[in-house]
Amino acid sequence: MSRSRRIRPHRRAARCPSRSKRLSTARGAGNSLAALRWAAGARDAAYFAGGSDGTDLRADRAFEAETNGTYTVYARDAAGNVAVQTIEVNNIRRTDASLASLRLRSGETELALTPAFDPEKLQYSLEVDSTVDAITVKPMASDEVASVTVNGTAQVGGAALAPIALTTGANTIRIVVAAQLSSVQREYTIEITKKNAATPTPIPTSTPTSTPTSTPTPTPTPASEPSPEASSGVSLMLGGKRIDVNVPLTAVRNADGTTYYELRLNETVATLVVQSAAQSGDTELRVLANRQMIPSIDDMRIVLDNAGLAKLEAQNIRVTLAIDAVAYQVPAGAAAAGGKSATVIRLRSFGSPSVADEMKSAASSSAGGKWELQVAGVPVDVDSSYTGAPVWLVLPLPTSLIGADPRTLAAFVEYDDGTKAIEPGTVQFDSQGRATGIAIKIGSFARLAVIQADPISSAYDRYVSGYADGTFQPARLVTRAEVAVLLAKQLDGSQETIAAGFRDVPGSHWAASAIGKLAAAGIMKGGADGQFRPNELITRAELAVTLTRWKQLQPDGAPRFADAVSHWAAGSIAAAERAGWIAGYADGTYRPDRGVTRAEAVVILNRVFGRPALPNDGSSWTDVPAVYWASGQIISASRSFEAHRYLNGEVELADR
Repeated sequence: MSRSRRIRPHRRAARCPSRSKRLSTARGAGNSLAALRWAAGARDAAYFAGGSDGTDLRADRAFEAETNGTYTVYARDAAGNVAVQTIEVNNIRRTDASLASLRLRSGETELALTPAFDPEKLQYSLEVDSTVDAITVKPMASDEVASVTVNGTAQVGGAALAPIALTTGANTIRIVVAAQLSSVQREYTIEITKKNAATPTPIPTSTPTSTPTSTPTPTPTPASEPSPEASSGVSLMLGGKRIDVNVPLTAVRNADGTTYYELRLNETVATLVVQSAAQSGDTELRVLANRQMIPSIDDMRIVLDNAGLAKLEAQNIRVTLAIDAVAYQVPAGAAAAGGKSATVIRLRSFGSPSVADEMKSAASSSAGGKWELQVAGVPVDVDSSYTGAPVWLVLPLPTSLIGADPRTLAAFVEYDDGTKAIEPGTVQFDSQGRATGIAIKIGSFARLAVIQADPISSAYDRYVSGYADGTFQPARLVTRAEVAVLLAKQLDGSQETIAAGFRDVPGSHWAASAIGKLAAAGIMKGGADGQFRPNELITRAELAVTLTRWKQLQPDGAPRFADAVSHWAAGSIAAAERAGWIAGYADGTYRPDRGVTRAEAVVILNRVFGRPALPNDGSSWTDVPAVYWASGQIISASRSFEAHRYLNGEVELADR
């Protein structure tokens, strides 16, 4: 299966068909399973007959499919009975986010990158002449299903994008490749330096003088003072290389005796950075503070003088503050925002277990208690005077989680407006493809922590069937007896099977047992005349009443549907609407006395059961095409499958 809506499968375990009804069961005295093997591709029984081909499945009863395609499972019992079943796997999401090639041109001239392109190298540089006004970029993804954007513009069909205009000086091109599993991404960066146009040197002309003039003694130019070395614990990295520029760092003692450090990126520092950038052509500046060198790094205030920040922005120099591996990307335009003299960013980390416990409790509450959450690493506070567009913050993964399954990771965020949410963010990867951090967009204030949890696994049994002719008949209206049977399949089995107790439901009735269970539980009732009316069509109002009884919801409140406000089932309709089970029509009506189709019934019941929709692979019902509005819900209700829900929102599906 592949994903539908939020369902984004990455890899599934192909369940052994010997567990399903599709394979023969060994029967008879002394009989047993003699062979159970699998192999990639479509195979016949003769392929496995020798006993050496294929992989033995008897121990695990499951195998892992690494790629989409056809797989064959072979079973043989001790009596010699043989069964062969093929499985089609089409839900695996590929994780290749690399480029196969990267070409740049100026007109018809091919431009050479430094270093030469290598899919594993992410940083490149290029110098072009002043006459080059624009270049075209043609990246090619290694995987044909990966998507590519260049400076935010999506590439279509592997074609070159429209020419990118160049300005004199530094230009940055960012190419982001997103794998079929969209949380896996790589960013390639090209720093292009366009040379200044040469200024023509005028030809000197001599003017004769009648009186000789003395040659002035040249005044020696004082040697420039060497830049002081970077202050202890703070380094400036330009294009990945350290530059020797002193960044003022001051320890400040609070009234309560605690200490924080103030790091100031002033105009003098910015000027030196611009000078270094002019020589190297680099435009990525990282301000690094090291915990091992600064004892109070848990509380840092970074002051960015806007005059200096404006100088950096004028040269397209992007600033990232990396405090103990927490990276805050200063947004472009921050210098002009708010008209202030400086932008102040405070980063605090909390090593205290009590803060982590509070975050864990709040995150569990936000998740509805569904996951066994753990706070990974140290919670962080970000408080900035910048109030413009959201900015990126990267939270590092602790060493124990480097390379963890990114689907089990997320960030818990408490925003400046008081809202709290679990955000999947964008997982950052190293050159080896291992997860190393999570990038989150935040406003002026946020408290964040990386959280981790194993997936929640749920098994779903098929509860509805089609017809012998291969149809589902989604538009056919359902009866009260049919609804009773559908709901009875979901009961926990503790209800004793009893007679229905209705005059019109004899013990021989096909739905007598289900009707008896529902009646005993008080979920469905008959009339005062002692009849259940099993063959009568159930109405939308009756279905709402039945479901609120089944889930023990209080039937109160007024529905928002004008035609249901004064209806006898108004309270139940309102309760079902609040629960998110039912919806009205485009004209604002509910039509409570209208019948319920088979398609409508499974859509509503799937919502009640918390059952995800499945993609329509075309193999189920001839009258339910993939474009049918309830296609995914019908496929879900009519199949048995497992769902593994991950913290980042992905759902992995596997047949049962």
